Amino acid sequence: MKKKTLLAVLVATTMSFALAGCSKDTSDNTTIPSIESVSISNTESSTAVSDPSTEESKSSEESTSEAATTESESASEQTSTDSVEAGKELYEAFKSGTEKLYIQTAPISPEADLSYGPTYDSPEGYTLDELTAVVKEGYEQSNDKLDVAFSYLDCGNDGTPELALEFTGLGIYSKDDGSTLVFIIKESGGKLYSYYNFETWARSETEINENGIISSFGSGGAAEHGGFEGFIDPTGHFKEIYYTWESGIEASDTTYSAYVTLTIGDTTREYFCTDDESIPEDALAQFVEFRGLENVDQIPTVTTEELNKQMDELIDNAFTQNGVTKEMRDAKKLFR
Repeated sequence: MKKKTLLAVLVATTMSFALAGCSKDTSDNTTIPSIESVSISNTESSTAVSDPSTEESKSSEESTSEAATTESESASEQTSTDSVEAGKELYEAFKSGTEKLYIQTAPISPEADLSYGPTYDSPEGYTLDELTAVVKEGYEQSNDKLDVAFSYLDCGNDGTPELALEFTGLGIYSKDDGSTLVFIIKESGGKLYSYYNFETWARSETEINENGIISSFGSGGAAEHGGFEGFIDPTGHFKEIYYTWESGIEASDTTYSAYVTLTIGDTTREYFCTDDESIPEDALAQFVEFRGLENVDQIPTVTTEELNKQMDELIDNAFTQNGVTKEMRDAKKLFR
């Protein structure tokens, strides 16, 4: 039951910028150099006899400075390379069963809580075999043997790798439903941590790409759909960009009506979307009353096409403000 039906929302937001100019007062006694005086000064400077020893000293200082800068840059690049290699060694050690993973995940929101899986509370961390056993025990309908897969990714596109671990065969919705559990693993201070994990099952599909962009959408019933998008930052933590939910009202081959909310940051917007040109004038008021909505002063009415366009613009801007480029968002999906 794959569901990625999504409408999003925009309330026109106006930003104003105040441009202030600065002026500097000059008194009558201020002497402004004339063109002639500047010319004479430059001529005197250009005809002055230079001291060979001074020029030699300056050249030596410049060479020393350039060498020091080059050496510093090389050392920085080497440190970065060493850090990347050290991280990969730990990732490979965990994959082979000789390194432990410390899980410090927390739900990003009530909607994203892992309500089906186990609790990861060992302060001693988990080897791969230990984690596999905990996961298998935590899902009652899981297969006798879980499938395990790994994939490297680059969260933030900064050149430092992270590791994704996927378990398949959990049976979250039903036996053999292909449910998965993914942990994002980050090396930090010589240890491996997971600050974020997610499930994918019959009513909830979550994807992650090679730059750590998360897209998660699910269904709450025949006419209830929604989800969120965000990204894993270079520290391994998740940051949400937006959350949206759609409640369908009526649908046919030619018309569609829905109540849609979109939350970006601290702002939540509400919309009534309809493609039905013959909808009664009081339909929106009836809908507000039917849904028991409170404190709703006005819900703008737009068509599906208009709402999708506004959604794209609003979400694109939110990603850009968080330093996430289109190339990062379009990166290849993991485990697909």
